[in-house]
Amino acid sequence: MSLIQFLFGFHGRIRRLHLWLYLLIVAIVHGGLWWGCGYAYDGYSRTFDDDDLLLNLFSQSSDVRIWSNRFDGLHIVTHNPVAALVWLVWLWTLLAVFVKRWHDRDKSGAWMFINLVPVIGWIWTLIECGLLPGTRGPNRYGADYGYVDPDERWDFDSASWE
Repeated sequence: MSLIQFLFGFHGRIRRLHLWLYLLIVAIVHGGLWWGCGYAYDGYSRTFDDDDLLLNLFSQSSDVRIWSNRFDGLHIVTHNPVAALVWLVWLWTLLAVFVKRWHDRDKSGAWMFINLVPVIGWIWTLIECGLLPGTRGPNRYGADYGYVDPDERWDFDSASWE
């Protein structure tokens, strides 16, 4: 499976390891963007400096004043169009990865809707997708890339190396 198919496609299966690696990489990138671009900071508003190139890339001009909503001491930028686009791409990839993980459990991607049930749905998804192994062997969503049928293992004793 290619990286594009992994991130944007809704067909096929992925293993738990791939799900956890995806979540780890997204957490690191997301945290880095929040820290590096000033999306989380300590004041009610912030004015960009001309010297801050990374922040200026995500703003409309160097004079932009960012207004934010306050959530228990953390201020979140709410009107940045580039941030909205990044969020939509992240949401699409998150849905695609989790649908493929549900497929690995031999369940429909419609099980994603269980996340709409607060707390219980999130715990259910964590257990089903993050902790339980996928079905062994092929299922209706495709082959299991981590499973090797004992009858089809490579026989190194009779292998021809020529």
